[in-house]
Amino acid sequence: MRILIFDIARGLGIIFVAIFHLVYRTENGIADRLVMESIWLIIPFFFIVSGYFVKVNDGHMLQNVAHKLKNLLLPTILCSAIMLVLLGIYCAIFHGYDFRAWSFDVIATYLRPEFFGKIPFFASYDLINALVFDLVSPVWFVWTMAFTIPVFYACVRFVNLQKFWQVAIICAILLLFSFGLYDYRNDFSWSLIIVPVYAAIMIFARYLREAGLASKFLDYKNAYIFAVFAFAIHRSMFEFCGSSSIFMNELGTLGKFSVFTFFVQAFVGSYAFLIFCEALCFVKYLRVYLAFVGRNSLYFLLMHRFFAAIFADLMGTYIKSGANWYVKFSGEVFVKSFVTFVLSMICCSFVARFYERKCLANCL
Repeated sequence: MRILIFDIARGLGIIFVAIFHLVYRTENGIADRLVMESIWLIIPFFFIVSGYFVKVNDGHMLQNVAHKLKNLLLPTILCSAIMLVLLGIYCAIFHGYDFRAWSFDVIATYLRPEFFGKIPFFASYDLINALVFDLVSPVWFVWTMAFTIPVFYACVRFVNLQKFWQVAIICAILLLFSFGLYDYRNDFSWSLIIVPVYAAIMIFARYLREAGLASKFLDYKNAYIFAVFAFAIHRSMFEFCGSSSIFMNELGTLGKFSVFTFFVQAFVGSYAFLIFCEALCFVKYLRVYLAFVGRNSLYFLLMHRFFAAIFADLMGTYIKSGANWYVKFSGEVFVKSFVTFVLSMICCSFVARFYERKCLANCL
């Protein structure tokens, strides 16, 4: 079952992610802070959507987990494998990349840095300057989702998703467990430490659907007014509760309570985001394109940096080696990075369109 507003929201979310990765802006400027805040909202939003639509009622937990992971991991492995090969060839021709560096980048892509760096043989390898690995780095999101899904299914077995008090208890346990990980396993990447929080977010999102509350909130006649208040609350929580620190493998300004404020902030901000996307439905061509991106969000997520890297390199501009890595800002850097973003989205669209047509042909 597909719901247009969710596809549009996913599509807009992916576009914000691509802007975050590809388009340069003045560090800590208004545009930079707006984009960064959008990303800290969009990442948990994708887990809200996943929890809302995930199948939980047929009772076959292992089959559900296997099916969900297959749909998530198989496209990721195949898509990233193709990109790793093509990037390796490109970097070997134009940047003198050797087979050893490429093979280490491939291993790091699938093993992830938090485990890769703990193996003595790989410990001295410089992943910060690992060009091929870095340009396929959005795989981290899939890695996090792959860990969150089994935790979600294991927890929902013990609760009635229509009873608020049971859902509240299991979510509280998961949040408590998460800040325990911050205390005792902070050598892990935040993408793993925050897994229990994402599982709690998925569970509560499913509760909102089971209880019929999500549709009531979205269809409420004064939804736009409430969305404005929700946005203001989200802004205040983001500024004063330090929720963004959670993405830097640290607790926010409220200490361990920052995990709970982040949980609340995710739903408050997502409500405002969905209502905003509902307004975009009135613009026909924008609605169609965003829905298309949303249906193929995984492929856009995986491929946007791959295409951007090629175009950025050909134009002689910079490609970010990380989401928070900045160069000296100038009009030329901005224009070239924006052109890179547009070309990347066009190429991703062609690939996604080909994928959709191929799948449709196989179904006929």
